[in-house]
Amino acid sequence: MAEAHEQALGILADRTLKLALHLQEQAMDVEDPDQKVRLSTAFHRVGRGLRQTLALQARMAREARRGAAEAVQAAAVEDDARRAKAIPEKKQAVRRAVERLVWTEYERGEDEADQILDDLNEFLDAEAFEPGFLETPTDVIVSRLARTLELPLSAPSDADADGPAGGPSPGRANGHAPDTDTS
Repeated sequence: MAEAHEQALGILADRTLKLALHLQEQAMDVEDPDQKVRLSTAFHRVGRGLRQTLALQARMAREARRGAAEAVQAAAVEDDARRAKAIPEKKQAVRRAVERLVWTEYERGEDEADQILDDLNEFLDAEAFEPGFLETPTDVIVSRLARTLELPLSAPSDADADGPAGGPSPGRANGHAPDTDTS
């Protein structure tokens, strides 16, 4: 609708300008003073209408730009709010996964495990500020933090060395667990 209004105002401004120029030419060419006054008055009124049309066009363009800027700002605020909610949730999911790795490797109450968990909080806070944190899959972040904290990504036991249904264990399938198959 705004485009149709803009187009109509453009046509009106163009035709008003042509009429104003025509009236001005006629006023310059006429010899009769009364006729000259009437044409000058008509020129003045048409010119005022042209200025108002151009001012309305400019206002509509400003309002359209402002509306677009407000829409962009509203989308940014909405995205910030979504991210502000999602970041702690993602950090918690990563923290739980890495904590499972810590407790698989250490006994509860060990000083080294407590130190790793303290380090985890620092590293995880730093990760959360990295661009793309929310877009990066949780397992990629967990793997990166596990390497940083020098934690094994999986610890296959004898019972699950071959994984479910005789296939490789998930750790071995993704290249993180040593291959114990000697065949």
